Amino acid sequence: MEITPPNIASMFFGFGATFSQAYQGTEVWAPKLAMMPTYGNVSSVVNGWMDKIPILREWVGPRHINNVALRGRTMTPDPFELTVGVDRYAIEDDTFGLYGPTVSLMGEQAAKWADREIAKLILANPTGFDGVSFFNDAHPVDLDAGTGGPFGSYDNNLALALTAPNFGIARTAMRGFKGRDGQPMGIRPSLLVVPPSLEDVANRIMTSDYLASFVMGSSAAGNVAAEPNIYKGAAEVLVIDELESDPTAWYLLDNRKAIKPFLWWQRQAPQFVYKNKPDDDNVFSNRQFLFGIDCRGVADVTLPFLALKSKP
Repeated sequence: MEITPPNIASMFFGFGATFSQAYQGTEVWAPKLAMMPTYGNVSSVVNGWMDKIPILREWVGPRHINNVALRGRTMTPDPFELTVGVDRYAIEDDTFGLYGPTVSLMGEQAAKWADREIAKLILANPTGFDGVSFFNDAHPVDLDAGTGGPFGSYDNNLALALTAPNFGIARTAMRGFKGRDGQPMGIRPSLLVVPPSLEDVANRIMTSDYLASFVMGSSAAGNVAAEPNIYKGAAEVLVIDELESDPTAWYLLDNRKAIKPFLWWQRQAPQFVYKNKPDDDNVFSNRQFLFGIDCRGVADVTLPFLALKSKP
């Protein structure tokens, strides 16, 4: 292809269309786990998180003021980029069509950006708004008094393998979480998150009509019986490839509320940019036409009582 501005513009217009098609068509899971607010044109935001979910009470006498403890966390988006070069000779020799799949993969990578950052956050288990790691054995119910206060602590970090009975234990634990007012928080676990290694186990628990159990009073090997699976359909299964580096860990989340366990702030959506003038320095010095994506965003945790991790 002859190197002329119209020809180059046409080629990069096609690249942009390929990028957009791949970006829009890629399946993502982040919206199931994370809130995705928009904060406008600001460089950082401060989120305030509460330590209980107030409930309605009968109005007898004066109003009862719920003093909800708030802890602020500052979020500052980080910049990201991905850049690719096309050799001028590849264009002159009409082999630039080989870059089409590369552009498509870039669109997929841009779409999966939030997924990867939230998965990294889950695996890192950062400190939450209450001063301890997000998945922790002892979250203080009263943020001011700490775990030694009158309300004690709650545990969203178990050491159980993924089995049907252990799923029940985890679900019961979450539904028993109480706030500083001593009232249940109304947590209803609805999403079972697993790495690919636990996909079959998770699907078996959530879809089987019956589960095998040992016959009471018998010690004979293989002496089992089928019993109705009371956990069928209790939660949606979400398999996250990006969590496979911790293959035995599984997570139970309540993602039905307005606040989800994680937060993703996309300050600037991925945009396709390029330097494609034949007289650009990158072409003159390095014989490369450049194209890429850039964006800004950050992931964070929200309320730890909305999530539970278990790892044997």
